[in-house]
Amino acid sequence: MKENVRQDEFIPTTQRIIQEVLAAVGLTAPKFADALGINYQRIFDLMRGRTKKFNPGIVNLICEKFPEVNKSYLFTGEGNVLNTEPEEVEPVEEVPAHETTSVPEGSLADISGLLHKVVDMLDQVNERSARLTEFERELNEREAALNARELDIE
Repeated sequence: MKENVRQDEFIPTTQRIIQEVLAAVGLTAPKFADALGINYQRIFDLMRGRTKKFNPGIVNLICEKFPEVNKSYLFTGEGNVLNTEPEEVEPVEEVPAHETTSVPEGSLADISGLLHKVVDMLDQVNERSARLTEFERELNEREAALNARELDIE
């Protein structure tokens, strides 16, 4: 017989995550909300478990105001609450401008191919954006017509 186990029991709760973030930044929930410029109710909902996961907008806002907070921790609850110290990277020797380095012939072809793909993708994005703009215009016209009918009915 299988035991009835709820899957969400193993998912980190927003309650624990927000409490650890508050402890890490050393603020109370109301002061944290003030620092973010949001209504305290949003933090309160996270603390009480009413909000089951972090909204990407809130995560971005938190990481913008508190860059030391680990973004992936807010989403997953895994790892450190705060970003770890960046590893020291050895400085790269600067090559004088008059010295040129040779680039393998195949690399230029690869780069050129990638650039063509990027341009093609940008064209597709622009085309889709134009279609969406047209669709939005049509929807706005329909909405205006419906509003006019509604006024006529009233």
